[in-house]
Amino acid sequence: MSLGDAGLSLVLDPDRLTILVGRPVRATHLRAKPGVSATAALMDEHDRPWGWVRTLTGQARVKGDKARAVADEVGLAGELREAELPGRDTVVQWGPVATDPRLARELARVARALTVQDATVLRYNPLRRLVLRHDDLVLRVTEDRHRRRLVGTTRPLAAAGVPVVGSWRSHPVASSRTSVWPWVPGRDASGTTDLVTQHAVGEALGRLHLADPALLPDLPRRGWAQLRAAAADSVALLEQVAPGAASAAARALARLPEQDPGPHLPQVVVHGDFSLDQCVVAGTAPAPVVRLLDLDRAALGAPVLDFAVLLATALASDDPVLDAPGALAALADGYAARTGRPVAVPGAWAAAALLARVAEPWRGQRPGWQVETARRSLLAARLAQEEDAWAERAPGRQVITVQRAWPGRARDGVRETTVEGRDADGRLRAGTVGPDGIPRVLPPGTDPRLPALSRVAPLGEVVVHRAGRRAVVRTADAYVKVLRPGRAPAVARAGAAGAALARAAGLAAPEVLGSDEDTVTFAVLPGRAVHGLSADAGWTEVWRAWARAWTRLQALGPGDPAAAGLPTHTGDDEAGVVDTWVGRAVEAGLLDDLWARRGREVADRLRAAGDPDRLVPTHRDLHDKQLLWDGAAPVGRRLGVLDLDTACLADPVLDPVNLAVHADLRRAQGLWSDPASGVVVAAARSVVDDADRWAVAELATVVRLVCVYAFRPQWRETVARWAEDRWERADESSLIDVSRPSPADRASWVS
Repeated sequence: MSLGDAGLSLVLDPDRLTILVGRPVRATHLRAKPGVSATAALMDEHDRPWGWVRTLTGQARVKGDKARAVADEVGLAGELREAELPGRDTVVQWGPVATDPRLARELARVARALTVQDATVLRYNPLRRLVLRHDDLVLRVTEDRHRRRLVGTTRPLAAAGVPVVGSWRSHPVASSRTSVWPWVPGRDASGTTDLVTQHAVGEALGRLHLADPALLPDLPRRGWAQLRAAAADSVALLEQVAPGAASAAARALARLPEQDPGPHLPQVVVHGDFSLDQCVVAGTAPAPVVRLLDLDRAALGAPVLDFAVLLATALASDDPVLDAPGALAALADGYAARTGRPVAVPGAWAAAALLARVAEPWRGQRPGWQVETARRSLLAARLAQEEDAWAERAPGRQVITVQRAWPGRARDGVRETTVEGRDADGRLRAGTVGPDGIPRVLPPGTDPRLPALSRVAPLGEVVVHRAGRRAVVRTADAYVKVLRPGRAPAVARAGAAGAALARAAGLAAPEVLGSDEDTVTFAVLPGRAVHGLSADAGWTEVWRAWARAWTRLQALGPGDPAAAGLPTHTGDDEAGVVDTWVGRAVEAGLLDDLWARRGREVADRLRAAGDPDRLVPTHRDLHDKQLLWDGAAPVGRRLGVLDLDTACLADPVLDPVNLAVHADLRRAQGLWSDPASGVVVAAARSVVDDADRWAVAELATVVRLVCVYAFRPQWRETVARWAEDRWERADESSLIDVSRPSPADRASWVS
């Protein structure tokens, strides 16, 4: 977002926009000229188009006068509202659809012939186009004169036997800016995995491509130059309004050649904006009928244009047709049966078509648009390198609902992402999203880089699987950690050392029962995850036990056998962790410039702070999901700790800060109440004296969590809002009270 554009900032903030308009609204269909104007449709609480909003800055404010004049002319002056942004030379105007400055006159004329209040809005692009359904009619109202052009396209095609939906030849409400069409019952072909239907879609498109171009002598020409220019314009918009999300898209654009990468192909009548939702399907197998809609962008061009746009649109929407074995092949078969020509899409064409849509997530302002923008960008980068993007995807893919994701290996300057989630049968599955942006899902219970998994998985349930790195299988009486060949012995040694360290502090930890070259078997640790106990009556008791245990743990010195041989983790090392996470998120296009700068500044502060006089035994990744509480232990209640194979000697504030910041995040996520979070923060503060070191470590933890959750769509937006709020308050005080606890406070926790 352009931080200096106050008007655009307002439109992008649904809370401020709702207060301004006086009803729940959010902006979508954004168009922006930073520093000049911003326009958007306003959706109501039911996600239906309610109206429009526009900001005008400087000389553009004159357009506001015209809007007021139009509203007055059509008798809706009282419905058009406006406000000044103080000190910004910017006016904001808004109103219901009927007051749209470019459409209001035409809508008022239509309303005199029809009861528009009874119409249903199908599509609305403010100041450009409104599509309404009224009984068995569809009305298309636009700012430009479109009727003659569209009628002049659809009628000759229909007469030639091309299955297109044509407009009414005459209707009382029709004009140069309003065309009237029949409502065609049926469904669109997007999401349709029926092979017979997809075959019929291919045939319908084939019939369009076989139409004699002489029927439409006024068609414009569209080809590679126009498609690449559309991609460049879309990336340029992102660079203006969301520069943090634009870097990966710009890299993908740089991979596109200037000249047409495809073979010389015949010029045919093309749809120009073809996708499966432009096909209305009536009937079912064995004889579905497919008709083509919306030929606004019909042109003379190579057939590959329609297939590139179709493929890009399906990839952008993650259409299930991509996952249905044989669906794309059936479409291609239908096309070939009609035209005698095979379907092939040079990857650069598909990449350009996808980049032409890379700003759509931002324009739609749906939650998680940054993640979707990054996905499209990475996918476009891979498509640009493919010889035939259609053939690559014709066999179909596997689908999982992603629950966790991590950055993985970097290849060709683009980092691979590892994902984990559940498939339709509820099985835990793992996969990767490489530089191509396409998920590759591993078969359940297998991993070529973890060969032992196929042997261990049948013994129980896979509960963790990070593709190519590790998996955990829960059996009847143990947990088996599966690793790459040769890595298990070191993990077994670290696990045994961690268990000894825990015991020395009075904590329970999983015992290592056995290991080989690629597996380590751990005993089941009794207890329930602390993460889910915040509403229990014994919540404070859990954290008193933690404070006592961590005080003992940090008191262990070099002379204690349990602490001997632990590696050190210095302030420079922690700064490196922050730099690594920031780099990963920036490479993936998931971190904006502001947070990247904050990360670098925090890393510099960690280095400048140096190390304390004494480094203490530390978990190094301590949070609430690493702790178990056994309230039914036979000899006193007992706290257990997991994953101590990262144990080291580090700054005493590292574990308590990580725990406290995670507790505050759980509050922001709505998982813990404010009092429950406060208990954990107070316990964490009770074991730390150094307020200055706490404050720096706290900022570093916030940055790291922003980066980690950038890869997890479910919580990304929540964490981003939480982190921004924490950061704004950090200038006045620490995110959490870091005043030195009094001896009485400390005693209340650790005695």
